[in-house]
Amino acid sequence: MDYSACVGLYPKPGCGTKPVLSGDRGGSMQIAVFGVLIAGMAFISLRIARSVISRDRERDNAAGIKP
Repeated sequence: MDYSACVGLYPKPGCGTKPVLSGDRGGSMQIAVFGVLIAGMAFISLRIARSVISRDRERDNAAGIKP
Protein backbone atom coordinates (compact mmCIF):
# COMPACT_ATOMS: atom_id res chain seq x y z
CA MET A 1 0.00 0.00 0.00
CA ASP A 2 1.17 3.52 -0.77
CA TYR A 3 1.77 5.12 2.63
CA SER A 4 1.58 8.65 1.22
CA ALA A 5 -2.14 7.99 0.65
CA CYS A 6 -2.53 7.45 4.42
CA VAL A 7 -1.28 10.91 5.38
CA GLY A 8 -4.08 13.30 6.25
CA LEU A 9 -6.27 14.74 8.96
CA TYR A 10 -8.63 11.77 9.16
CA PRO A 11 -7.51 8.13 9.20
CA LYS A 12 -8.41 6.35 5.98
CA PRO A 13 -9.65 2.75 5.78
CA GLY A 14 -6.84 0.23 5.48
CA CYS A 15 -4.24 2.60 6.95
CA GLY A 16 -2.59 2.18 10.31
CA THR A 17 -1.99 -0.88 12.41
CA LYS A 18 -4.31 -3.42 13.94
CA PRO A 19 -4.78 -3.19 17.72
CA VAL A 20 -2.16 -5.21 19.58
CA LEU A 21 -2.76 -4.14 23.18
CA SER A 22 -6.18 -3.91 24.79
CA GLY A 23 -5.81 -0.12 25.15
CA ASP A 24 -5.00 0.50 21.48
CA ARG A 25 -7.47 2.22 19.21
CA GLY A 26 -10.23 -0.30 18.46
CA GLY A 27 -9.01 -2.67 21.18
CA SER A 28 -11.16 -4.51 23.68
CA MET A 29 -10.52 -1.99 26.45
CA GLN A 30 -11.81 0.86 24.28
CA ILE A 31 -14.97 -1.10 23.49
CA ALA A 32 -15.43 -1.85 27.21
CA VAL A 33 -15.14 1.85 28.07
CA PHE A 34 -17.75 2.66 25.43
CA GLY A 35 -20.07 0.06 26.96
CA VAL A 36 -19.57 1.48 30.45
CA LEU A 37 -20.33 4.99 29.18
CA ILE A 38 -23.54 3.82 27.49
CA ALA A 39 -24.60 1.95 30.65
CA GLY A 40 -23.89 5.05 32.76
CA MET A 41 -25.96 7.25 30.46
CA ALA A 42 -28.82 4.74 30.58
CA PHE A 43 -28.67 4.67 34.41
CA ILE A 44 -28.71 8.47 34.63
CA SER A 45 -31.65 8.66 32.19
CA LEU A 46 -33.56 6.07 34.23
CA ARG A 47 -32.99 7.98 37.46
CA ILE A 48 -34.16 11.25 35.89
CA ALA A 49 -37.29 9.61 34.46
CA ARG A 50 -38.14 8.01 37.81
CA SER A 51 -37.65 11.34 39.61
CA VAL A 52 -39.96 13.16 37.20
CA ILE A 53 -42.65 10.49 37.55
CA SER A 54 -42.36 10.61 41.34
CA ARG A 55 -42.54 14.41 41.37
CA ASP A 56 -45.62 14.43 39.15
CA ARG A 57 -47.30 11.80 41.32
CA GLU A 58 -46.67 13.90 44.46
CA ARG A 59 -48.06 17.02 42.77
CA ASP A 60 -51.19 15.14 41.72
CA ASN A 61 -51.70 13.78 45.24
CA ALA A 62 -51.24 17.26 46.76
CA ALA A 63 -53.76 18.72 44.32
CA GLY A 64 -56.27 15.95 45.03
CA ILE A 65 -56.14 14.55 41.52
CA LYS A 66 -56.55 10.79 41.41
CA PRO A 67 -55.14 8.76 38.50
